[in-house]
Amino acid sequence: MKGDYFRYIAEIATNVERQGNVLNSLEKPIFVLIRFAETTEASKWAYKDGFELAKNELIATNPIRLGLALNFSVFYYEILGDPDAAVRLAKQVCSIEYM
Repeated sequence: MKGDYFRYIAEIATNVERQGNVLNSLEKPIFVLIRFAETTEASKWAYKDGFELAKNELIATNPIRLGLALNFSVFYYEILGDPDAAVRLAKQVCSIEYM
C-alpha cells in the first residue's frame, strides 16, 4: 500500500508536469521535479521492502503477493519508464524458481 501511495503521487507529479498547470511561476519545474524524485524513491523502497517480505512470508500464489508484484512492475513501467525491468519482474514472478 505504501508503494502504491507514493506511486500515485509520482503519477500526479508526472501528469502535472505534462500539463504544466501546478504553479504559474518559475518554481513550478523545480517543485514538480523534487516531488517526483522524492515520491519515486519512496515508492521504489516501499515496493522493494514489501516484495522481499512477501517472498519470505507468503506462498507464491497468494493474491496479495501477486498483486504486489503486478503493482511493482507497473511502477517500473509507468513511473521509471523501464519496460525491461517490468518484464523481468513479471517473468521472475511467473517462474518456477520464484515459487
